Amino acid sequence: MAASMLGSLLRTVRQMVPSSASGQVRGYYVDWKMLRDVKRRKMAYEYADERLRINSLRKNTLLPKDLQGVVKRWPRETRCCGGSIDEDPQKNWLWYENQREPFRDSEVADGEIAALPRDSCPVRIRNRCVMTSRPRGVKRRWRLSRIVFRHLADHGQLSGVQRAMW
Repeated sequence: MAASMLGSLLRTVRQMVPSSASGQVRGYYVDWKMLRDVKRRKMAYEYADERLRINSLRKNTLLPKDLQGVVKRWPRETRCCGGSIDEDPQKNWLWYENQREPFRDSEVADGEIAALPRDSCPVRIRNRCVMTSRPRGVKRRWRLSRIVFRHLADHGQLSGVQRAMW
């Protein structure tokens, strides 16, 4: 009676606690590059809302310029000769020919974007192979590099994938 209770207790504990002998458990990353990419993904996820709000204010053309963080102003010096600008257009015809549009100065919004961590930008995320951490030739659907994908497909270890034959 005591032995059967002890056996059932051990079975329940064994089901709750995974053992390394029951299957392959990977609790690590292949190399430091993959760990760096994982950190970038977490950072991009954390700052995605804030980055989206700032960029939508920057790029919205319907809002007033004060809310947009964009101030249109004329430069005080010409780019062609470096001299100061006279207010009379007859004297500065070359400047008006070259500079028809005022340039945008979005220092406020650009400063807010620049204040965010560099790794929070989703452009810095790179798709990598989950087995080898290879950055190029990654099949997006399986998250494997072309080399590992071909090896696993040749040995029939990818379900639904077979080698093309005609």
